[in-house]
Amino acid sequence: MKKYYKFGWVLVIALILSLFAGIAYYLESQVKSWMQEVVRNELIQDAETLSSLLTNFSPDFSPEFTPESLDPLIDRLNKNSNNRITIIDSSGNVLADSELTLNEVLSSENHKNSPEFLSASNTVPGESIRHSLTLKQDMLYVAVPFQAEGFSGFVRVSHSLADIDKYTHKLRTIQKTVGLIGLLILSIIITLSYGFIQRHNNSQKKKLQKQVEQKTKSLLDIQKCRPLVYLWMNSLNMWL
Repeated sequence: MKKYYKFGWVLVIALILSLFAGIAYYLESQVKSWMQEVVRNELIQDAETLSSLLTNFSPDFSPEFTPESLDPLIDRLNKNSNNRITIIDSSGNVLADSELTLNEVLSSENHKNSPEFLSASNTVPGESIRHSLTLKQDMLYVAVPFQAEGFSGFVRVSHSLADIDKYTHKLRTIQKTVGLIGLLILSIIITLSYGFIQRHNNSQKKKLQKQVEQKTKSLLDIQKCRPLVYLWMNSLNMWL
């Protein structure tokens, strides 16, 4: 019986841990998806704002769509932002990048086959999540097309997913801490419950043992009295 109790408690703990792990994984994935969606919407808004700005520049202040003209402008516009902005022409050539110097922009590889540009249209922004070889980290990219006088291209805004990974890592740490505390509390409850059950069983065993001893004593007393009863009955028969 003791083995069955132990096996039952182990099974309960395993089920609780499995349930907690499933809930933790689901919660983490939901939080990560929600945060990515928030970042995605912000990137789309920033890209559309910048594309509108470049499209509607006054002719007197309209920049030339060349790296020498656009790259300093993008650097100034993105000075206080954590996002990365890239301007690319319709052929995939990089004209400006807020994370690169002018010389690095001029030597950048062609981006025409990047998934965010291939999937972008006039009505739907293009997007992709991939590893940036330049920044050496996973990035969320959003691209919006725009057209200005004599020029067509794309505004791409991207944001590192390292921040999201950092927050989800903190969430995972909190979940592990809560899980360990919960497991400790559960272990204490199981230990106390097991001790209570053991004491209860021992008490019941003692009561049963006492009852058996009393009945056994009664039977022994009866057996001891049996010869006297036989003798009394024989004496009565002889008298009669």
